[in-house]
Formats: sequence, C-alpha cells, structure tokens
Amino acid sequence: MLALDTETTGKDPHSAELVSVALVEYRSTPAGEEESVIHRWLVNAGCTIPDAATRVHGISTADVRRSGRPIREALAEIGDVLSDRWTSDTLLCAFNAPYDLTVLDNAFRRYMGRGLAVSGPVVDPQSIDFGITAWNGRRRIRVRNLTSTCNAYRVHPPREGFHDAAEDALAAARLVCALSRDARLADYSLYDLQHRQRSWKGGLEAMFGHPRALVEAAWPLEYPASRGARMNLSRRS
Repeated sequence: MLALDTETTGKDPHSAELVSVALVEYRSTPAGEEESVIHRWLVNAGCTIPDAATRVHGISTADVRRSGRPIREALAEIGDVLSDRWTSDTLLCAFNAPYDLTVLDNAFRRYMGRGLAVSGPVVDPQSIDFGITAWNGRRRIRVRNLTSTCNAYRVHPPREGFHDAAEDALAAARLVCALSRDARLADYSLYDLQHRQRSWKGGLEAMFGHPRALVEAAWPLEYPASRGARMNLSRRS
C-alpha cells in the first residue's frame, strides 16, 4: 500500500498550503515484519507559516525558505510517485484521507493547473474505525485522533511532540493492517469498501452538523466548505 500524510499551514484543506508531504510504500509480511520506502518533501509554497501551525509540526517559515523545495518542483515529484505507485490494485491510505487529498488537490490546481488524479482505491482508517464502532453498537461522541486510534487497536502510535508526516503515514499504514483483521471487513471487495467508507464518513461528519449528502458526494475529497476548528479533531493533535 501507499501511505500519505501532509503537514500544512492550517486546518481548512481548501486554503491550507503544503509544508511537508510524505508518501510511504509499505508492506507488512505475515510474520509481522515491515518493509517501507519513504518519500518525503519539505515544501516552500512562498507563504508565511502561521505560528499556530509551527507549534503543531515544528516547521517554520525560515525552515522552508532555507531548505524547502519550490512548490512546483515538489508537486511534480509527488505527482510522479502517485502516478507510478497508486494504481487500481494499490491502496492509498491516510488518516482522515479527505483532508490530505483535498490539500493536495487544491495545491495541484493552484500551481500545476490540474487537479489530483484519484487513480486507485482509498482507505481511511478514521472512517473505518467509525464504522467498526457502529457495528459494535457503540455511539461515538468524540472523533478519535491518530494517536488514540492507534492505542485502541494496539498499534505503535507516532512519537509525542511535533507531528512528522512520515511517522504519521507509517502509523496510518499500520492501522490499516490492524483494522483488516476484523473478519467483517473481509466480506467487502475494495469497490464495496469505497462505498462503505463514503457512508461512514458521511455519518461521522453528520454528528457535527455537516450535510451528509454533500460529504458523501465529495468523498474521498472534502466537500467545499470551511471546516474551522472541526478539523482539529480529525488530526493527530
């Protein structure tokens, strides 16, 4: 599978600029051994990174000006990895995938003149966890973040402190492997799972007053509305 995570300038995926991106080619063997190839980019989008964002991921405006790749160069390479690795039989996983995919989609539109090509299946452990919770007859009041979801499924969580895109992508991949052990998911083809995740995401967002039909229609992207503080619940913080 291919795991994705982004660090950005803000919580709204429609206005946030990329700060860092990680794409991790991940494979877990039956013996529990991991194989991974990590692609990562520090991105200079030519903007100022707000202090609030720096407090989340530890990356400052000075950092990206000094060491970041120009946004168009980074996006060209990201696009190449996605087109080569994300195919009809290769999963792309991300925790709260609509956020990361929408940030990327908007970045490609702003700087490359085209949107993100969704070229393979998407697996979002956040949505699947919500679905499993519903199957188990429990009503979720809060949305689990990445760390709490890892803890719930006994997956090694990302380290505490600043968010790191590569660490978070690896954690998402490990979560997918843990979730796949639920026998009920074995009844779904990849095609069916896409539809189930769409429904689960709609149900999750409806808890916060967002229009379920619009959420489901936009999946695996975010529907076009500012999410404000709501997005903070879906990230790792």
